[in-house]
Amino acid sequence: MGLVVVPMLFVYLPTPQIAGQMAAKLFTAQTYLALGFVSIWLWSAVSAFVRNPLGPHFFHHSAVWWVLASGLCGLMLEFVVAPQILLRENLAFWHQLGSGLYLAQGVGVVWALFKEARVFNR
Repeated sequence: MGLVVVPMLFVYLPTPQIAGQMAAKLFTAQTYLALGFVSIWLWSAVSAFVRNPLGPHFFHHSAVWWVLASGLCGLMLEFVVAPQILLRENLAFWHQLGSGLYLAQGVGVVWALFKEARVFNR
């Protein structure tokens, strides 16, 4: 969404302020959706461990750490970076940090999916 929808907002909406406000709402919605999926995935991992405690511990799977890191990036985006952007102080820094966290979140999710797909195919 951040790579396709947000740039289109700045092209098609009448002012950059309106586009920025809409982008912020979309990023908030995406963050809560991502955190919901992280919670479901972690609940699934924990419940699998509870059903089979003698099996491999779920914290030994590197995908767990990638998912947790991605969730942490989402939390930082929503509760640290977004409020600083709204304050409009040192805007360039906070936009760059937010972009980096957004990229890290995406890479973490893709890598976790890759790791899980490899385990699933064995």
